[in-house]
Amino acid sequence: MDRKIEVCGIQLDNLTSDEAVRAIKGYFGKGRLYVVSYIYGSLLKLLVQDEAFGKEMTAASDLALIGEKAVAEVLEETCGFTDEEMSGQAVANRILQYCAKHQRTIYWIGDTEKSYEIFRTYADREFPQLKVIGAFAAGDEESLELEDAVINDINRLSPDVILSKLSSPYQEQFIGRNKQKLNAQVWMGLSSKACLAKGEVPASSKIKAMIDKTLLRRAVNAGKLEE
Repeated sequence: MDRKIEVCGIQLDNLTSDEAVRAIKGYFGKGRLYVVSYIYGSLLKLLVQDEAFGKEMTAASDLALIGEKAVAEVLEETCGFTDEEMSGQAVANRILQYCAKHQRTIYWIGDTEKSYEIFRTYADREFPQLKVIGAFAAGDEESLELEDAVINDINRLSPDVILSKLSSPYQEQFIGRNKQKLNAQVWMGLSSKACLAKGEVPASSKIKAMIDKTLLRRAVNAGKLEE
């Protein structure tokens, strides 16, 4: 199961959804926080362009999963994900299903209250037994004072899973700074724009994704040439 893809010094885990789910389930009960990161095109571009950030993110992550099909295509790798799974949503949904079945608790962090409302509506519909015990809308600006408030709230509630949908690179910097402080078992760092529901992405976003993929390929190739 230990299959790695390395691009510009950044290591990604090339796992099928079954393998990824098994790995995440194995993190529970180990007595520390495990970080699961999803690598989307916009994040990979940042990692390639900023070597120091890439090393910090790699060091903080226990599992770095390919979050969307465009990333796999740019890396020109044969991955175990189907087209539907290559959006970051399949593994996240299966873990939410597992948490609902086994009474694992969830704490949600995101940029806005609106994004939480969307998540909660979806979770209530798809996973009615899911225990969401806390939520925090952190906004789009870094604030150490706000971080302390989030950390204190999480540690007071001690959730099993922290589901984060913050913007990059703030999301990765947040967990890099605070991994050792958080009293939880699994951190799942989805993109702030990630859609858990299949078919939720509008057509205009698909066109934008094609443009982004071209720009991402250029950034990755430039990074490889500099090595």
